[in-house]
Amino acid sequence: MSRVELSNEDRDRYHARMMNKLPDGLAFKENMKLCGKPRLTSDNKFKCRKVGCPKCRYSYISREQKNAINRYEHASAFDMALLTINLGIVAETDAIWDRWVADRKKMRYAIRALAQRRTPWLHLSMTAYLDVFPFAYEEVTSLGVKQKEYIASVGLPASDHIRPYWMYHLHALVHHPRLDWQAVRDGLANHFSAPHQVHVEPLYRDELKGDNISSVIAYANKYQPVSLIKGCERDWSSEWMADYFYSCECFSDSYKSIRMQINGKILPVALGDLLREDK
Repeated sequence: MSRVELSNEDRDRYHARMMNKLPDGLAFKENMKLCGKPRLTSDNKFKCRKVGCPKCRYSYISREQKNAINRYEHASAFDMALLTINLGIVAETDAIWDRWVADRKKMRYAIRALAQRRTPWLHLSMTAYLDVFPFAYEEVTSLGVKQKEYIASVGLPASDHIRPYWMYHLHALVHHPRLDWQAVRDGLANHFSAPHQVHVEPLYRDELKGDNISSVIAYANKYQPVSLIKGCERDWSSEWMADYFYSCECFSDSYKSIRMQINGKILPVALGDLLREDK
């Protein structure tokens, strides 16, 4: 789980690259231009609150971290994990959104179907976020073994091989009381069955629960437009950045467009749970 956060200098650099590639006259661009500048009517700074804005993304992450820590205040760290599911590959960013809506419905259906067979699934909760991994056609042979096996299974969509492919997936903070993390992995793999499609990673045992939760939320929402190719980080091109984040804006100008919440039945809190040291 990567925990790298962007420095203020990197945020400004990515912000400038976005500004250079977005067409003039877009309300999206005009709002991002003003982000971080003092307001005329107060001492506060203007915030555009756009999904594609690297400055506002970290304010959003901070809010999500606080909300998650409060939501899982009485949960045991031993009952929590990071879930990643590869959802598909598209050749156009606009194609991500209809499929993301459908995949959110599929996820909810999978949880309901599993809960009908095993009662512990009724108590599973998760907060999930959309993430993307773009890659060029000529880079396919340089991807990791698991990524290539997944691509071989689902296939690449028709493309002109000039624009990138977009592998999209979700990262989720999962609370799975009365289930171990292997059961979560195996149950979801029955519904998302391509090779290496489902990955579950338990939280680190040597860290406080709050730090673990914050790390998962930061990882799931990272604004770091780089792809890992042959073990080396490669920056997205400015065109890729503008293409993806403008498509986010067209789908919805709210962070709700990249987020999904599933709430399980709340278990009664026992005194022993409140006294556990793994909080």
